[in-house]
Amino acid sequence: MKIRSSIIFLTLALILVASYPVNAEWAKSQSETLKGINSLYVTIENLHPDAKEIGLTSAMLRKDIEDKLKNTGITVPFALIGNDDPYLNVVVTVHYDKSTDFVYYALHISLLQPVVLAKSSNLSCYGRTWFESSAGGASKKESVQVIRADIAQQIDGFLDDYRTANPKKK
Repeated sequence: MKIRSSIIFLTLALILVASYPVNAEWAKSQSETLKGINSLYVTIENLHPDAKEIGLTSAMLRKDIEDKLKNTGITVPFALIGNDDPYLNVVVTVHYDKSTDFVYYALHISLLQPVVLAKSSNLSCYGRTWFESSAGGASKKESVQVIRADIAQQIDGFLDDYRTANPKKK
């Protein structure tokens, strides 16, 4: 039964990852939405108890991500300051199958920022303007390292897009 639930979890994670649009136009528009951003708050969604059981903590993930942002010159405020501030939202879903000592995970990293709705220019809300996701698995022993490396790779992709949208002036 546990193996079946693990297979179902991984299948659903892969479907979620594969269901998001990926094409050159979408990628270009994602990069363009990063123009002018100089400050980003980072939110880590509540981790499932399985994440804590394998040794993965919100504090560790937050530090990894914030260090990368700061090294690129992006200011990371201690708290979300106002209603117009963009923020990076990180969702890590973890399932630890004790019977096989294997960890399945799915990652979703989104940039949310205020957007104005096309149908009503006086109505704005937070919208996802940049997104990456992935899924995978590893033995419990290697899982924290694998998950952190996957997140680092996604953040590096974000920072590549950020540098494209915000080239340094010479």
